[in-house]
Amino acid sequence: MPEPAKGLEERLPPDERHRPSLKSSDIPLTVHSDEDAEDDTDCVEEAQLTTQKRPPYSSIGGSNLCERCQKIDFELIFNVDMSLIQSRIQPWEYSSILVPEVIGEHSSKTCLLCRTSWDDRFALSLVSYLERDRTINFGECSDELRAKDIRRLCVNKYDYFDLIKDDWDEALLFKPRIVADQDNFDQAREWLNFCSSHHRVCQERENLSIGLKLIDCETYHIVAAREDTAYVALSYVWGTPSERSRDLSVEDVGRDPIDTDTPKYSRTIRDAMYATRALGHRYLWVDKHCIDQHNLEERHKFVSQMDVIYKAADVTIIAASGKDCHAGLPGINGSPRSQRAHVAKHGKFSIIPADGKTRAAIQDSTWASRGWTFQEAVLSARRLVFTERELYYECNAMNCCESMAPNLSALHKPGMSDSFSWCPPGLFSGIIPPNDARNSLKNKPTPVTMYTNLIMQYTERTLTYEEDRPKAFQGIMAHVRKIGIHQLWGTCCFASENSSALSAKSEVYTSFTQCLMWSGIPKYINLAAIDHISIPSWSWMGWTGKILFRPHEILECEIQSIKIELHSQPPIDLATYYSETLMRPSNHLPNLAIQPTVILLEAYFVDPGDLTFMDHSTPIRLFNESYLHFNVHRGIRTERTIYDLLLSRTLELFLICSDFDRKGQSEDDPGYTYLMVVENHPGFALRAGTCRTFSLKASLIKQKGCLKTIRLA
Repeated sequence: MPEPAKGLEERLPPDERHRPSLKSSDIPLTVHSDEDAEDDTDCVEEAQLTTQKRPPYSSIGGSNLCERCQKIDFELIFNVDMSLIQSRIQPWEYSSILVPEVIGEHSSKTCLLCRTSWDDRFALSLVSYLERDRTINFGECSDELRAKDIRRLCVNKYDYFDLIKDDWDEALLFKPRIVADQDNFDQAREWLNFCSSHHRVCQERENLSIGLKLIDCETYHIVAAREDTAYVALSYVWGTPSERSRDLSVEDVGRDPIDTDTPKYSRTIRDAMYATRALGHRYLWVDKHCIDQHNLEERHKFVSQMDVIYKAADVTIIAASGKDCHAGLPGINGSPRSQRAHVAKHGKFSIIPADGKTRAAIQDSTWASRGWTFQEAVLSARRLVFTERELYYECNAMNCCESMAPNLSALHKPGMSDSFSWCPPGLFSGIIPPNDARNSLKNKPTPVTMYTNLIMQYTERTLTYEEDRPKAFQGIMAHVRKIGIHQLWGTCCFASENSSALSAKSEVYTSFTQCLMWSGIPKYINLAAIDHISIPSWSWMGWTGKILFRPHEILECEIQSIKIELHSQPPIDLATYYSETLMRPSNHLPNLAIQPTVILLEAYFVDPGDLTFMDHSTPIRLFNESYLHFNVHRGIRTERTIYDLLLSRTLELFLICSDFDRKGQSEDDPGYTYLMVVENHPGFALRAGTCRTFSLKASLIKQKGCLKTIRLA
C-alpha cells in the first residue's frame, strides 16, 4: 500500500489536528462557492468540516482506497445536514465543504479516489447531487425536495463519487446503488408497472389491425398478432450487408420450433427474446423476422406504419451496445457489462464513480448513428436501453437508470401522470404527444420548429443505402400528421385548427417556406444529390449529409404565390392542395412515389446588375451595401464562381422570407432576409442553395427586383 502523503497534518491549523468526530448539528459551516476559490487546496482555513484521525482499515477486504483515503470519516460525511451543503449564494454558484484531512499531493494511481486527479493535487469536497447535476433545474426544487437531496464526493471539482451505506433506508429523491454484472429485471418491471399505472400520456395504443406478425418467445415460431396482443419491440443495428445475410430469412423462421442454442436467430435477437420473457411478456416484434424481406409490397406497407408498430408496443428494447446484430445484450445470459463502474468497499460504505456517462454512451453508440433507429426510439412510448454500463429506461413522462434509484412518487406531480419540470429531461423527448400539440404550446416549440428539429437530428445519422433516406423517416411523418403537420416530400405544411381561409393560407405558405430554407453543415461532406431516385431538388430528402434549419419562430413568407404542378391537371395553389388532398382523412401515409415533384413559385428575383464582387474576405454585395452569405451545395466551390454564374444567369437569386426574430430592438433593425439560389435549366430550375443577408429590408428587393414565376423541380 502506498505511503500516505507527507505533511498533511502540518497543513491543518493546530486546533484541528486531533479534533474529535462531530455531529452534523455541531458543524459551524462557513459556506464558500467554487466562484470564490481558484484552488480548493488554498481554502483549508475556511473549511469547518474535519474528519477524525484513525488507523488504516487494513482488515477490510476488497477495498481499493489508498491508506490516506481510508482515514476519511465517511460516517461523519454521510450525516452532514444537506442545508449546510446546498448553495445559499447565487443560482449559478455552487457551495461545497472541504475535507481538509485528505488535501495534499497525488497519492496513488490505484486508489479509486486519488487516481482520478488530473495532476498531482488532490482535494476532496462534499457537494449536493441536485445542485451539481446539470440536467436538474435546482432552482425549481422546493425546500421539501432539497431536504431529500444526497451528498456526493467531489475530487478537484470535476470528478464525482456516490457514497452508499449498508442498510440505508433514508427516504430520498434519488438513491445511488451498485450496478450488478447482470441486468436487474425486477427494477425494470417496477419502472414499467409504475408507468402503466400512472402515465396517461404513455397509454395511447394504436389499432393493430394491420396484419402484424410476432415472434413467440416460448415456441420460437412467427405468429399472427391479434388486435389486443401485448408485445415488445426491438430496436437494434443489423450490421453490414454481409452480416445481414447471416440471419435467417422470414420464410425459414416459421417452419419449425427453433432452439435458442442454434445460430438461426442472431445473438441480439435471442437475448431480446430472453429479456421479453424476463419482463413478463411472450411476444417480440423484430423487423427482420416479422416483415417478409422478399415481399416488396409487405415491406412498403409496414415501413410506412412504423409509428403504429412502435407506439403499440408495451416497451421497446434498445440494443445500444455492439456494432451489429451478433453483439448481444450486455448483462444477459452471463454476458458481462464491460464498462460497469468499479466499487470501493470500505467498512459499511461503498464508494462508486458517478460519472454520468450512460447517456453519453447511448448517444455515442453505433445504434445512435444509424438512420433507421431514430424513429424507432422517438415513436416508442417506453424504451428500455441496454448498455455496457447499466439499464436506462425512458417513457414519455420519466427516465431512470439502475445506478440511481429514483423515488418515483416524490418525482411526480400530484396524480402521478407526469414528473416535475425540474427533473432530468429524457434523451428521446423530441416530439410532442398528439393530444398536447395544438392545445398546449406554451413554453414549447411550435409544431413546425419541432418538426424541423426532428429532421436535423435524423440527418445527423447515416444510412447504409442513401436511397432509404425518405423511407427511414416515414414513421415520423405518419406520426406528425396526427398533430396537423402534413408534408410534401418531407417539406412541412401546417395550419392551426379553426383558422380562417385567409389565415390558413398564410400559415401554410409560412410553414412550407420555413422548411424550404434548409442548408448543409460545412464540416460535413458536400451534399450530393441522390440522382437515381426521383426526389425534387427543393426537398431535404434528396441530399446526403446533415441538414440545418435556422430557428425561425417569427417568419414572414415573401413568396407571392406557391402552386403545385399536377399530372394532366392545371396547377393548384398550395393552400388548396393542403386542404383538399394532404388533409384528407387516411390511415396511411401518402405514397411518396406519387407525390408531385414540381412547384411553381412567383417571387421577386435579384437583378445581377445590383451585385458587386468585392474581394475574397467580403466577396459579394447586394445594392453595394449588404454582404451576401451563401450556402450553395451543387458542387460550386468559390464565391467568385458563384458571382460569375449569377452574372451569366446560370444561377439566380429570389426573395423567399424575412426573419423577424431580431425585430423590435430598434426601428432600423430589419432582421435577416433570406434568398434561394436556383440553377437554371431549359424549362425548369433546380434548388442550388440558400443565401442570407442582414440589415437589408425585403421591401428594397421588392422595389428593385423583378417579379416572375420559376418552375422548381
